Amino acid sequence: VYNGVEVGQLPERDRGDGLVRLLHVGRISPEKGHHVLVEALDAAVRDHPEVRMTFVGEESVIPLDWAVAVSSDPAVQGLRRFYGRSYRDQVLELLSPELAERTTFTGRIEYAEIARHYAAADVFVFPSYFESSGVPPIEAMAAGLPVIATRAGGVVESVRDGHTGVFVPRADAEALAEAITALIEDPDARTAMGAAGHARARDVFSWD
Repeated sequence: VYNGVEVGQLPERDRGDGLVRLLHVGRISPEKGHHVLVEALDAAVRDHPEVRMTFVGEESVIPLDWAVAVSSDPAVQGLRRFYGRSYRDQVLELLSPELAERTTFTGRIEYAEIARHYAAADVFVFPSYFESSGVPPIEAMAAGLPVIATRAGGVVESVRDGHTGVFVPRADAEALAEAITALIEDPDARTAMGAAGHARARDVFSWD
């Protein structure tokens, strides 16, 4: 039995301002892959200054002993380097000046405000190293957003590669940058994937 999400009407996204808004929703924590996303965005922004990135969520780092220290996965073990001081601060330090002026961190906000961010975005990005069910990608699909994600946890059961979004390898900033750039440059693909994701969320993940 999946987690349910609210599925309303598809938002109108033809704003005419030329900007492409990317969104991530989730805790600020190493396993969410913010450092990978920032590296990918640095590459994308050089050729696409119209990009804007919003991170929704507070810093809430999973304890080292709960996951990283007990994992046999080398990629997860590699996250140990981010422990010892604020992960959010480390992510901020990775931002180039060009990316920093185009990036917003909202911190913790109420769900109604999060829903407005989903409605205002064009692409949802979710580069996690591991997940449980992964509700934000489902919420993004319900809002009509194409999802760029890794094959982490339950995300493999929600996102349909090439149909409602795109899968990229974990910890691969180059592949993530390529996927982001492809959707920046192809508004028709964004619209088609967003519509397919909305239909899938309605049919599989709505409360009904």
